[in-house]
Amino acid sequence: MVFGILIVLLITSIIALPIIFKDDIIQAAKDAANENLNAEVDFGDFDVSLISSFPRFSFDIANVSVLGIDSFAGDTLVGIGSLKLTVDLMAAIEGNYNIKTFEVDGLVANAIILKDGSANWDIVKDTGEEVVEEEEVDEASDEAAGPFSLELQKLSITNTTIVYDDREGDMFTEIKNLNFEMSGDLGDAFTVIETATSIDAFTFIMEGVTLMNKAKIGIDVDLDADMAAMKFTFKENEFRLNELILGWDGWVAMPKDDIEMDVTFAATKTEFKNILSLVPAVYSAEFADVKTAGKLAIDGFAKGTMTETEIPAFGLDILIENAMFQYPDLPSSADNINLAVNISNPGGTEDATVIDVSKFHIELAKNPMDIHLVLKTPISDPFIDCGFVGEIDLAKLSDVIPLEEGEEMSGLITSDLSIRGNMSTIDEERYEDFHAVGGLTVENLLYKSVDLPQGVLIEKTNLLFSPQYVDLTAFDCKLGKSDFHATGRIENFIGFALTDSVVLAGSYVLTSTMLDLNEFMEEEEPAAEGEVAASPEDTVPYTVIEVPKNIDFKLASSFETILYEEMPMTNVKGDLIIKDQTVFMSDIFMNMLKGSMVMNGSYSTLDPEKPNVDFMLDIKDWDIPTTFNTFNTMEKMAPIGKSATGVFSTGMKFVAVLDQNMEPVLNTMTGGGKFITDRVVIEGSTTINKLADQLKSDKYKKITLTDMNVSYEFKDGRLYVDPFDVKIGKSKATIQGSNGFDETLDYVMDMTVPTSELGGGAQVLGALSGMLNSAGASTTVGEEIQVQILITGTSTDPIVKLGSFNPLGGDQSAKEVVKEQIEEKIEEIKEQVKEEVKKNVKEQADKIIKEGEKQAANIRAEAKRAADKTRKEGYAQADKLEKDAKGPLQKAAAKVAAKELRKKTDKTADKIISEADKKAQNVLNAAKAKAAAL
Repeated sequence: MVFGILIVLLITSIIALPIIFKDDIIQAAKDAANENLNAEVDFGDFDVSLISSFPRFSFDIANVSVLGIDSFAGDTLVGIGSLKLTVDLMAAIEGNYNIKTFEVDGLVANAIILKDGSANWDIVKDTGEEVVEEEEVDEASDEAAGPFSLELQKLSITNTTIVYDDREGDMFTEIKNLNFEMSGDLGDAFTVIETATSIDAFTFIMEGVTLMNKAKIGIDVDLDADMAAMKFTFKENEFRLNELILGWDGWVAMPKDDIEMDVTFAATKTEFKNILSLVPAVYSAEFADVKTAGKLAIDGFAKGTMTETEIPAFGLDILIENAMFQYPDLPSSADNINLAVNISNPGGTEDATVIDVSKFHIELAKNPMDIHLVLKTPISDPFIDCGFVGEIDLAKLSDVIPLEEGEEMSGLITSDLSIRGNMSTIDEERYEDFHAVGGLTVENLLYKSVDLPQGVLIEKTNLLFSPQYVDLTAFDCKLGKSDFHATGRIENFIGFALTDSVVLAGSYVLTSTMLDLNEFMEEEEPAAEGEVAASPEDTVPYTVIEVPKNIDFKLASSFETILYEEMPMTNVKGDLIIKDQTVFMSDIFMNMLKGSMVMNGSYSTLDPEKPNVDFMLDIKDWDIPTTFNTFNTMEKMAPIGKSATGVFSTGMKFVAVLDQNMEPVLNTMTGGGKFITDRVVIEGSTTINKLADQLKSDKYKKITLTDMNVSYEFKDGRLYVDPFDVKIGKSKATIQGSNGFDETLDYVMDMTVPTSELGGGAQVLGALSGMLNSAGASTTVGEEIQVQILITGTSTDPIVKLGSFNPLGGDQSAKEVVKEQIEEKIEEIKEQVKEEVKKNVKEQADKIIKEGEKQAANIRAEAKRAADKTRKEGYAQADKLEKDAKGPLQKAAAKVAAKELRKKTDKTADKIISEADKKAQNVLNAAKAKAAAL
């Protein structure tokens, strides 16, 4: 009986316990994510069970996603198809989750670093808590362990895709279909760990150069793990990279913070074909049928201790002897391939590394090429001894290595170059102690591909090397319809190639008869029958053209014609200076838009996320319709221009931040200038048509403006026009006001209009004058009347109203006796006008206050962004101070300094907010005062 009751209780517990714990676990996971992450975390089905894994809990979760926010909005940081783990039952009952097995399937991870250095995985919220010293964590770990711990016996990761996209460092890595299996008991003091890893496609691109292209990788590791001593001894191990297979022996230990090791490795297969498979240009679907010969030897080691300041000794030897390869369908081969490489370091510092490529000889379709390289003391004072002697006939190269579909190449490259010496001799300008002689010549090099169908033809390039500089004595190139011709000199070339800190300087003269930019712009192909045309979201937008770092170029340029979309530019010439990630333009002249322009200023990508321009433009006789059809920004700045014809000139200062599509962010635009034209005709404008309706005359539906000289300024998202006088046919007008880049209008026109121009309106005024005269008043309608027009609303839906007018003239006298009914009629008219004016004034006042509130809000928002950025950068510096500190005294000092830096950062950020509040309040006060003055 008792035994039966126990069985029932056990079965009941197996069913009930998961239900009891499920909600707590789900809530704990969600709370932990929401409290600690700046990201959108979601997951699908969640299941807790004891039945399939008794006596352990089994946790299953599906469709997990972690999406970025802000700059990474919509980007998937992590996605998981399914995740399963098991934990110890008794530990879970006590509130601790001891993980025994961990299985993940369908993992997708995207790690992105933007050009400003921000990373999408930096999503952990700043709690404001002080960083606890590592020693304190170690001492307290036993007493304050978290609710989760690992004693894995099995780890499985399958069908995984990982992308690492470092846009700041110009590096891209993609891993497709990664599968990893591990077995062993990490909870035991000693265990045998077995792992198997496979990757279907590994791609690695650095600075635009593909170093690995969809390589296949396999890693099998068996090791004895002494978990108490944290020592791991290798047993049966194999590393496969395409056809290359390496085996290694030895051990790695991590008793404390440092890593101790004694590892050796060597190639287990010694055919030349194995290492040939690592060359991206060679390894292809046909590689299995490639004929090869020659021997390969690879071996290396790493022995010693790795600390924060020291590295272990290491070495690598690669030897290839008498090798060759030939593709089955190609007529020629690569022969007599010999390579000897030794990389060594006795340990201690990276500066002790020596790279010695004592031999590299290859004959491509009977074209010989020899290279040697020695590099020493790469950190302190790089010493280089290298040479390149050879001749490459690219037409014959295609007889050796298969080209991609659509590829075509030909031409001759010859080199006889020798360089030897220390970087310090260049820095100290002791050029006589540095050896650099020889040259590189390219003749009739032609290359075409699917991505470059127009082809590039380098007719001639000649480079002559010396210790001080590289002379470009000739460069003649055709790129599709475009041609380039250049001569010049490059300085610091050797230093730039050896270190990241040296600035590459140069000066050139560049000329061209034609630069057709349209050839490099992707055209949207029309949708085939039955297909849906691509939406704007599906098209690839323009991206920021980033100015390179460590470049100081001076370029005197002259282009006879530049074609960009439907806008030809001719006689383009001027000077460019590329420096400090900025392009400076000096007296750039061009004929365009049926006129001309001289441009001075700069384009900067110091902040690639927010590139900016600062231009001074002197524009002469540009055609108005062509200008507005070419530049979208012009319609935002002066919307009425789309209904105008004529030519104009302007001297304009233009400063703005650009977005990622290279378009101006309109609210950041500042500057101004003068707009000058002799004659402009406006017809078809909704605003002008409504003006004609107010004046009761169709003559104003097409107006001609003459002798315009208008001063304007743009700031805070609006273009402000100073009062200016203009002739409109037989009328005269004074116009002033502003229009927003959000299409809002706020203009006032004070017009003097001949009565003869009013049509039906003149009859009304004549009837009014007759009424007054019959009542005894001596009045006449004058030859001219004064009219005030208020233009508000938007450019697409303008509101044009009569503000005030004076319709009477002649012999009228306010002192003359007028009959009572006529006086009442006049008063009625006056009251109607007053009410209309009051209404318009209130609308203007409300609009002024609303605009002031909007500007104040923008000021506060921008200040908050600046303050947040200041805090982030300051706190990052403080964290780095603490992290880089070594030893107890240095760490203590760093902790104090970091604390003061955080206080200073907070003070600076608070000051930014405070000053912005004052500025915003001043803007509000000014708006209210302006509104009250109306």
